[in-house]
This record gives sequence, structure tokens and C-alpha cells, in this order.
Amino acid sequence: MVTRALSIVTVLKVSDTKTVSTILYPDHKNPHSAVVQTQKHLNALVMQGKLQRGNGFYALPEYRGEYKEHDRAVTKCIAQLVLAKIPISIHREISFPVGLRSDAVGLIGKDGKAICFVLEVANTEGPEYLNK
Repeated sequence: MVTRALSIVTVLKVSDTKTVSTILYPDHKNPHSAVVQTQKHLNALVMQGKLQRGNGFYALPEYRGEYKEHDRAVTKCIAQLVLAKIPISIHREISFPVGLRSDAVGLIGKDGKAICFVLEVANTEGPEYLNK
């Protein structure tokens, strides 16, 4: 399960324990126990240097944020996609040649057929930004 916890955080890039637990143990009868077990897995990954621990979150070593409102919203959106159990590939913070950087880009599909999507959480951006 430690390896699976790492793969989940690798997709999310940054997350709180409860979100990882929800993906790791979707049908667990005791949610508190699932969160405790997930925290043990995440702490083991921190000890191995594969994750960093922040104030209320775990993240990949290259993460430099503080897991505030915007990052929480992006993580929640990606977690909902992962929980849908559809064939999906997600990449966070992708830059485009026109100078824009998306929160995430993904492909949903399989067997050479997929739909591409760009995820941009706009919780504080104004009309000028959204027109880009």
C-alpha cells in the first residue's frame, strides 16, 4: 500500500491525508482507520525521502507551495477524476508555447482513443485572465 500511496500523490502532486485515503481505501468501513493507515504510509514515504510533509499536507519533493485554496481545489478536482475509475492520464502544471500554464492537462480514454482536457481552477482570477 505504501507504493500505491506514492502513486496517488504522484498524480495529485500535493494532497491532504483524507483525500489520499479516500482514493486508497474507497470502500473502507471505518474512515478514521483508513486515514490513520494512510498517514502511516505517507509518513514512511517521508522517511524514505520520496515525499515531503507540510502543514496539513504531503507533497512530492519538488512542490514549493503551501497547499492553500487554489491547490486544494485543483487536488479535489483531480481526486474526483481518479475516483471515477476511468482510464486517465493527468499531468500537473503544463506550460503551453503561448506563455500560459494550466493547472493540469489530461487524457481520458484507452486503446488509442482519448479526449484531452485542460483543467484550470479559476477561483480568484478576473475577466482579463479568463479571456486568455
